[in-house]
Amino acid sequence: MVGIGVALTLWAFFMPVAVIEPLSGDVIANNDLLNQRLLFALTGGGTFVGGWLAMILDALQKRP
Repeated sequence: MVGIGVALTLWAFFMPVAVIEPLSGDVIANNDLLNQRLLFALTGGGTFVGGWLAMILDALQKRP
């Protein structure tokens, strides 16, 4: 889970969020793509923390 969380978070930071406006040719940020980036980052962060918590709980249960 830790690896998946890191991968999702890294993917979020490298997602393209700019689109080219057809009329003027300007590059602008797309709100939908920015929201997708945020969701990927939050999901990745939650998965990362969940993986660490799972490893900690596993180590505590194996303790004598």
